[in-house]
Amino acid sequence: VVFVSYSLYAPKGIKYYKNLTNFKHVWLQHGIIHTDLSGMYNAKCGHDLVTVGTKKEYDDRLRKEYGYKKNQIALTGLARYDLLDKTVKPKKIICVSLTYRLWLRGEKFSEICKSVYYSMIWNLLCNTDFVSLVESYGYKIQTILHSEVSHDFGDKLLSSFDNRIEVLKDVSYKDI
Repeated sequence: VVFVSYSLYAPKGIKYYKNLTNFKHVWLQHGIIHTDLSGMYNAKCGHDLVTVGTKKEYDDRLRKEYGYKKNQIALTGLARYDLLDKTVKPKKIICVSLTYRLWLRGEKFSEICKSVYYSMIWNLLCNTDFVSLVESYGYKIQTILHSEVSHDFGDKLLSSFDNRIEVLKDVSYKDI
């Protein structure tokens, strides 16, 4: 079995590679998909099994636009968190993990700055009142950039954050 954390073969599908392999292909989803991505991640991708994190996602993948059958979808929860150590005492940290949007690829930073995506990040992580409020309760804020965000425009984005926010690089969620 080969596990992939994203569909390397979308949207054309795994069909071009599947005849070169003799094992099952499982898409191990690493987050919650909240929008309709049936045009990219559908049964035509050729995965033998797709994991999902919520019942809503499971039901969504059964829509005809995705084309999956019940035996091709596994409701597993978020497998990426299975190894978190539940015996560790909680810390007073709010960790903001920034996601990535495919439409960001190749966009100029000036255009990204006009987007709702950027506006939401900026309104949270550049808001000195918010950071001060969090600190007044003894918490600190950390953020992790998605690797694609880091690569494409991370330095420009980070320069606008409130300087009290700790930016984590090359760290595992398990270690936070």
